[in-house]
Amino acid sequence: MLSAKYFDCMKVIWLFVDGLGLGKSGAQNPLYAPEINKLNELLLTAKPIDASLGVPGIPQSATGQTSIFCGVNAQKIIGTHLEGFPTKSLREIISRENVYIKVREMGLTSTFANGYWIDQNRELPHDRKSYASVSTVSAATGLGDVRRMDAILRGDAVYQDLTQESIVARGGDVEIITPVESAHRLLRIAEKYDLTVFEYFQTDRAGHSQDFDLAIKVLLNLQQFVVTLSENLPDNICIILMSDHGNIEDLSTPIHTLNKVPFLLIYKKSVSLKQNINDLTDILPATLEFLIT
Repeated sequence: MLSAKYFDCMKVIWLFVDGLGLGKSGAQNPLYAPEINKLNELLLTAKPIDASLGVPGIPQSATGQTSIFCGVNAQKIIGTHLEGFPTKSLREIISRENVYIKVREMGLTSTFANGYWIDQNRELPHDRKSYASVSTVSAATGLGDVRRMDAILRGDAVYQDLTQESIVARGGDVEIITPVESAHRLLRIAEKYDLTVFEYFQTDRAGHSQDFDLAIKVLLNLQQFVVTLSENLPDNICIILMSDHGNIEDLSTPIHTLNKVPFLLIYKKSVSLKQNINDLTDILPATLEFLIT
């Protein structure tokens, strides 16, 4: 595997997009809608990688995300694909082997850029099954906490929907912003760390809904976000976009798909790590190698 010395890349943004597979064109696939052409063009340059990891059944979030965030075959370890939130056995793996711990062991810095609309007094539920995603458990055990309300209000966090509309809908007193502003926020955060992680899961929600109009809205926000990131990307930052399983690319079904998922490297130089990535477990080791200086 090529090292970061070869690429001269100083910092990495992990853009984790939940439920984004690479499917065939057709009426069932909103990625091929004319208004999503810029995002689709980028995804057509991605390397399709395996999300099943040799385990029968349909890939799911808890195991797929553990495999990404920890670089292990979580599906094989527990013998099945597990949906939703990680169980005790998966949380034990995450608390020992997540990306933030591995980056810190290399003497480098990392952060989770997502903002949570919770105040400083609320305990982060990382030790329970309910409401504790892989990304939450990873941040809680690898970083100690997440970015909270105060960070969102001062523009030092990116909310998961890219616009903060979800906060307003819940009665939160916060400004609705555009995905463009969220992209600039993420870039400002990324300048301070060796690795910056951001999770977007509206794609998975839209896929489950089978609502084409909602899927288009979600993908338009993601497209504006990714295009803004790529067009304003400093020379010393690259983006690695990945997903845990397919979903939104096939609205003919409300469940996840068996489609391969994208591994996309966005970087101003023309080199890539594509040839070294075959499945979800390869993403973390490649990222760590990429960060070596």
